[in-house]
Amino acid sequence: MLWQQVNLFGEKSNLCKWQHWQSFVCRILIEKSMKLFDLVHQIDFDSMIPTLRKDLKVKSGLYSYREAFDELMLLIPSNEEGEIAICRNEEQGWVGVNVNDYSWENDLNFEVSIEDGLSLNKDQLAAYILWELTYYGFSQEEIEQTFSSNFSRKRADNEYARKAHELLKRKDLKYARGEKEKKEYLKNTINADVLFKIIERGQKKNRVKRMRDARIDRSIKRYERWSNIEECIKKLTRLSNNIGRSDLQYLFNTAKISENYFCQKKGNEKYTTASLEDLVGKYSDVLSSNYDSVILLLYSTDKNDIPESQIKSLYELFTSGHCLKRCIFKIESAPEITDGTTRLFVVTSIDDDIAKKRHTIK
Repeated sequence: MLWQQVNLFGEKSNLCKWQHWQSFVCRILIEKSMKLFDLVHQIDFDSMIPTLRKDLKVKSGLYSYREAFDELMLLIPSNEEGEIAICRNEEQGWVGVNVNDYSWENDLNFEVSIEDGLSLNKDQLAAYILWELTYYGFSQEEIEQTFSSNFSRKRADNEYARKAHELLKRKDLKYARGEKEKKEYLKNTINADVLFKIIERGQKKNRVKRMRDARIDRSIKRYERWSNIEECIKKLTRLSNNIGRSDLQYLFNTAKISENYFCQKKGNEKYTTASLEDLVGKYSDVLSSNYDSVILLLYSTDKNDIPESQIKSLYELFTSGHCLKRCIFKIESAPEITDGTTRLFVVTSIDDDIAKKRHTIK
């Protein structure tokens, strides 16, 4: 507001003084040796939302950032020393956060360093750091899985994924010349030069071949979607013995499916974490989405520890205001959960009323 008043009066010298003062105040706010642990304990998550939405373009999935913030608030910092450097790129107009360690316990003990002239208040600063810390996952467990998989996505092991892979190979094989190239391609022993030639031939295809490849691509896309549905069914039946495959067969005849995981952390006497109701209703847009079927799988170490009031409120959240064709709600025990969290797996879908697709392998 002060900046606007100074700018309207055209007092350039005062404007420069204000910008200098703003930068100075910002540096005072974070102090000379403020650590990330001190920073996150001086702010509230809701105060970071404007920065996450406007500057960092977080349109959906805000609940994941809240879950990550809750985990940070509950962690105990290590004794590892380091620095979290905040810098800017004036040409491209972005703020960068340099974190060399993806152990959040270590990060909490690191000192926050801001480049001279960069004006950020505590809420903005924390939002930028949180966004960077969650780049590879929204929990330490997720980050470990990301790094252990070497950032590669393993192909699903089901008949639909295998069929999609088979069609993709069949399409590419049509541009291999001679028995040698075809054998090398099928055995994955082809060298880069020959592979580039195959790709180049595919880019020079005529109209007939383009139409043929388009048909194959549509089939691949269909099988890949069925593969994702099959994996979703496997997850649900693995988490609950009370859900049969026949209960989930309708998923193959849907136009759209969405999966959401919510995780309520176990708080302590000093910090209260976000409840599942808040994660769903306040920080996600799943309730405002269009769906006519929903599957709710609520699970914790011992299902008897889940309050009846929470079960009732979650059911009402997902069913009120929606004309549902199906609603499956199961509460399960998961002894493998040892951190005291309560988790909710949600699958929403909308039926395809125009055409029921057959999903048999041909």
